[in-house]
Amino acid sequence: MEDLGPKPNDTQIVKDKFRLSGNIPTEMILEAEIQHGGNVDRFEKLLKEANINSDELRRLSDVAIKYKNASALEGFARVNRLVVARSLQTEDGVKLLDRRPTDEQSNAPEIYFLIKNELNSSYKKIFRRLARSAILKLSLRIASKWIKGEKPRKVPYEQGLEFDLEETLENYLEKGSNITYDDIVGIYREKKRKAGLVIIDTSGSMHNEKIINAALTASVLAYSMRDDDYGIITFNTQAQVLTSFDDNKNNEQIIDEILESEPAGYTNITTALKLGLEELLKIKKREKWTILITDGNYNRGGDPREWASKYPKLHVISIPSRSEKWGLKICNDLAKRGRGRFVKVSRYSEIPRVLARMLRDI
Repeated sequence: MEDLGPKPNDTQIVKDKFRLSGNIPTEMILEAEIQHGGNVDRFEKLLKEANINSDELRRLSDVAIKYKNASALEGFARVNRLVVARSLQTEDGVKLLDRRPTDEQSNAPEIYFLIKNELNSSYKKIFRRLARSAILKLSLRIASKWIKGEKPRKVPYEQGLEFDLEETLENYLEKGSNITYDDIVGIYREKKRKAGLVIIDTSGSMHNEKIINAALTASVLAYSMRDDDYGIITFNTQAQVLTSFDDNKNNEQIIDEILESEPAGYTNITTALKLGLEELLKIKKREKWTILITDGNYNRGGDPREWASKYPKLHVISIPSRSEKWGLKICNDLAKRGRGRFVKVSRYSEIPRVLARMLRDI
C-alpha cells in the first residue's frame, strides 16, 4: 500500500478548513490542541488572543480535564484562575493532578499556587497535599543523584568493618606468613558534617515559577542535609527565618510555608545578609557556608556588597531578571567578596539541581 505520510492532527485540520476564509476560531484551535498536547505558554497565549467568555473557558477547562491535559489548565489558570479552580474542584480534577506525569515534572505545584486563593477549604487541603507530594518526589530524585557519599578512612581493622583488599594483600605478601588482624587494613566510612545557610529571594520581582522553585530548592536542601545543620532565610522588603539551625521543622512544613507565601515586596538583599550573619552565630563549627539565590537587583536597603566580606564563605546563584546586566554584576561581586563560587542559571528550573551540585562539592 502506498505510504501517504503522517496524518494531520486535529489542529492542522482546523487550520486547513478555515485557511481560505482567513478566520480560524481560536477556541477551535484551543480545543484541538488540548486533545493533542501543547505546552503551557502556548495555551496561555492562545487564550489571551481569544475572545471567549467564562462559560466557554469553563467548557474548555472541562475538556482539558477529560483529556488529562494539565498543561492546558495551567496555561488557562494564568489568565483566569477562578474558572479553572471551579473546573478542578471535582473528583476528576483531583485525579488529574494526582496522576503520575509522563515526564519528571508535575503541574500540580504550579496549578495549586495559581488557584489556591480560589479554592474552598476542603479542596485547598487536597490540592496543597498533591503539590507538596510532587515537590517532595522531585526533590528526592534530584538530591539522591547528587548526595555525596561517606568519606572512607583507613583504620586498624575491627570485626564488622569493611577492609581494603588491595592493601591487605600487600601486607600479606610482604610478610610471607599467615595473615593476622594487624595485617588487615580496615575502612571506616565517616560522613563529613556540614553546616550551611541558604538565602532565597522571594521579592515582588519573583512570580509563581520562582516561588515553586523556592519550595523545590528548600526541599532539595532538606534532603541533602538531613543529617547536617542547615537554615533557610527568605526575603523581600524584610527577611524572615523559614527554618533555623535549632528548629525541628520537617520538610513538609517548610514546603507548605513557601507554597502559602506570596511574591511581594521590594528586593532588600542587605537585610537578608544581616539576618544571615546572626543565624550563622548559632553554629560553632569552623567551616560554615552560605548560598544566596537572587537576581541581584536590590531596590531597598542599600548596596549589599559590603556585607558579603563578613561571611566566612558566600556562594551566589544568579537567577534571570529584566535588568540582567546590573544584577549579574552585583551577584558576581557578592561572590567575590564572600570568597565563594558564582553560578549563573538561565532558567529558574535549573536552581534546585545547581544547588544540589553545590552541596555535593562544598
